[in-house]
Amino acid sequence: MLKNLALGDVFGISTNSGIGFIQFVSDTEDNCELIRVLIGLYESYEDISEEIIKQKERYFLHFPLRSAFKKKLIHYIGNYNIPQNVIIPRYFRSQTVHPKTNSTSWYIFEEDICKMKHIEVLSNEIIALSDWSVWNDTMLKERLEQKLGNLKYWR
Repeated sequence: MLKNLALGDVFGISTNSGIGFIQFVSDTEDNCELIRVLIGLYESYEDISEEIIKQKERYFLHFPLRSAFKKKLIHYIGNYNIPQNVIIPRYFRSQTVHPKTNSTSWYIFEEDICKMKHIEVLSNEIIALSDWSVWNDTMLKERLEQKLGNLKYWR
């Protein structure tokens, strides 16, 4: 049984298409945890392996990990080293859509200082950033089931 959340803790989340794995990598200022969403969906929680952990993640996102665990929405797997090649993102992208005009604006969020900067041009580097938002378990399941390799295809 998990008593305290530790960096590297891995959890499974059950979807209609299989089990997705996530890894805790950092606390954040928004009362959530930053997680790596790992590649693939699997048949069981026992399918986790060092090879899965070492793969490049799909993306990072803010997720209420502690709360989801307390509510038994995710299953604790174990603690694994965060791979040395994992770089905790400093920047995220955010899209807003004006409700009346349906026009889109893009922002870069800098995690360290909790500030947003409006951007005019959406470059490939910005598209490749993880989305800055907090997802609940339902949203995470939906996105995992879409089997997107990277959020750059999400609009």
